[in-house]
Amino acid sequence: GFEAAIAAGAKEVAIFASASESFSKSNINCSIEESLSRYREVASAARRLSVPIRG
Repeated sequence: GFEAAIAAGAKEVAIFASASESFSKSNINCSIEESLSRYREVASAARRLSVPIRG
């Protein structure tokens, strides 16, 4: 999703994590630990491209 957003002209990235395992599983179909790993990858890519991150 990050690459597609940038290609579409996104100027910033918002990253939010779930507060509970059950919400994380039902909302994004992964554990909090898995989502944090994904978020780290997105944040790293955003920093490489100097894209502001919030969240």
